[in-house]
Amino acid sequence: MSATAESLAPQFRDDPTVEPPYSSSQISETAIHREILRIYAMARRETKPVYDLGRDTAGIEEENWVIRWMLWHVFRYRDNRNKNRRTASPGDKADSGGGISPDGGSNASPNGQAATTSTQAPSRYWDPVRNG
Repeated sequence: MSATAESLAPQFRDDPTVEPPYSSSQISETAIHREILRIYAMARRETKPVYDLGRDTAGIEEENWVIRWMLWHVFRYRDNRNKNRRTASPGDKADSGGGISPDGGSNASPNGQAATTSTQAPSRYWDPVRNG
């Protein structure tokens, strides 16, 4: 969705300065809604109960706030909104060796020392953002 020109809102389609990856503000509501429905339809049985919590079929069009939030969150990190986040220097007293890694998890070990990065095994779950 963030790399396909068909996902762009009409005002951005003919603008030569707009290049992928597109930001959430450049994506049309139709494309977002279509992606929400696609993610829900392709969800595994382990994931669907979580998506069901955000499902709203009372209106004219089906909506899912859980999937919409997930897409917003993904765009938030992909369009570099967090690039200005302050990074502590090694001598900074505000950082006690631990902290938050770029993926939102802690990079501290239980004893407060910085943990080394380990390679993770591939997930056995389908991730609509990374696998779709």
